[in-house]
Amino acid sequence: MPNFVPGLKVGAIPITPENEHLLKSGYKARTEKELPVLQRWFPRESIEIPDATMLDLILYSYVELHLYCAAIVV
Repeated sequence: MPNFVPGLKVGAIPITPENEHLLKSGYKARTEKELPVLQRWFPRESIEIPDATMLDLILYSYVELHLYCAAIVV
C-alpha cells in the first residue's frame, strides 16, 4: 500500500557501481548466544536514504496479538 507515514525511510537500497565502494562488511551476532554471520551495510552517514513510497503491512489476529502481549508482560 502507499506509504502514509511521513519521513519513513526505506530499509534497503540497491548496490550499484556508484555506491559499491561505500559498502562495509563484517561478522555480527544479534546476541552473545548467536553465531556471528556475515553482513553487509552502508554506513548511515555515507549515503542518502530515500523516503519509502510503499508499506508492507503484516496483520495479526486478535489471538496472536493477545498471546504476544501476554508473553512480554512481566
